[in-house]
Amino acid sequence: ISPNGDDDLGSGNQENPYNSLGHAINYTSNDATIYLNEGKYTGENNRNISLNKSVTVIGKSKVNTIIDCESSGRLFAMNSNSELTLINLTLKNGVLNENGGLIYNEGGKVTIKNCILSNSQGYSNRGAIYNKFGTLNIENTLFINTSASQYGGVLYTNGQTNIRNSNFTQNFLTARESVGGCIASNGNLNLEGCIFSNNFAVYSAAALLNLGNATINNCRFEYLTTNY
Repeated sequence: ISPNGDDDLGSGNQENPYNSLGHAINYTSNDATIYLNEGKYTGENNRNISLNKSVTVIGKSKVNTIIDCESSGRLFAMNSNSELTLINLTLKNGVLNENGGLIYNEGGKVTIKNCILSNSQGYSNRGAIYNKFGTLNIENTLFINTSASQYGGVLYTNGQTNIRNSNFTQNFLTARESVGGCIASNGNLNLEGCIFSNNFAVYSAAALLNLGNATINNCRFEYLTTNY
């Protein structure tokens, strides 16, 4: 798809692309791969997408291929029948007065590689991602300036979560007794080669709140602050 494509007249191929991610997903089969040209993708068909199939979305470059939810909803809501892979993308401005400002995964599988997730909020809890009894795999990804109220400024998980070689910076929580400035986990969590820097929680645990099982290898925690 391309910002210069056309959902009505396009055919979804390289020569005649669609214009929006939501339209492309609706008109593709299960296990499809969708390629995004560089540019910014905005508007109603690029947010609040309900996913019940397997889809891979690949951007041309992570810095210049941007899906902007414009602070008007989340990007994806997924069920247990869905599988989502995101590669080489910037996902930003997902804002919702619920859990998971960008991605709400209820029992599905999410893989995120070489992406930037930024400026997103889950005003209730679980800032950018809520992994509810699903599987979440993250690699070589930057999380910056995401927030929530009580738990998990970047993500909350009670499923299986594996994160490798990723950076968490300038993420925060806002509630008076908030804990887990980046991650709140009540499931199985594996962290390897990650950096947590300049994150904030009002009460405690500016980087990680672990209430489940966690394995942490070769990670760095620095410049983390709380008010207590």
